[in-house]
Amino acid sequence: MTRFEVHEIAELFPSMSPDQYARLEASIEEQGLVEDILLYEGKILDGRHRYRVCQALGVEPGTRAFEGDYADAVARTLALNFHRRHLTTVQRAALGVGLKKFEQQRNPPPARRPPAPERPATATSSPQPVAPEKPAPEPSASPEQIASERLGVSLRAIKDAERIQEQAPDVFSRMLTDVAGSMQDARRVARLTEETRGQIHREVDAGATVKEAIRKVAPPVKPPVPAHSIKLSGRLVLT
Repeated sequence: MTRFEVHEIAELFPSMSPDQYARLEASIEEQGLVEDILLYEGKILDGRHRYRVCQALGVEPGTRAFEGDYADAVARTLALNFHRRHLTTVQRAALGVGLKKFEQQRNPPPARRPPAPERPATATSSPQPVAPEKPAPEPSASPEQIASERLGVSLRAIKDAERIQEQAPDVFSRMLTDVAGSMQDARRVARLTEETRGQIHREVDAGATVKEAIRKVAPPVKPPVPAHSIKLSGRLVLT
């Protein structure tokens, strides 16, 4: 069987859940491989899970080459995954972190050229005309902007996801699989201790929503009422 590596673009997206993979395996075992494996630069751009199933079943998968450049390949992969997975804002923000890093590696900023040394003036030399300065080139989109535009998510959401990845990698990984709640939930859980985060994860895995788990494990602490205050007829009177 021909062996292929998975392309870096495809690696941006999380793997299937065990249930999804089992359903795919049953489908291919019963009907065969319906959709060919899509290759780009000799690597799997789309169909890495179908390829794994074919390997397990001993089936030689059909393949076809993607026709297009790098930007087209990214756009195609995003479109396919958006259609299949119905990605949430939280998932897109987390994916934006990976896409930003991928863009930085793929298109590093050009190195600046050192200024040309000045020629020393001599008594006999005539003054040389000064060449007019060339206008500065238009700044290209930054990796963050590219990720934001391609994923349809705000720059702030991607930056929040980056901070969560640094602060609480366990929360970030759950953002990719859409079990971290909203962005507000993810930010709040990421600020908690590792032990408390683990308790919240276990509650969510047992069926609770992230908000329910937070209320149970780490409820907000209300400020104490001053001892010298008295509540009369619904009004707080300081004594």
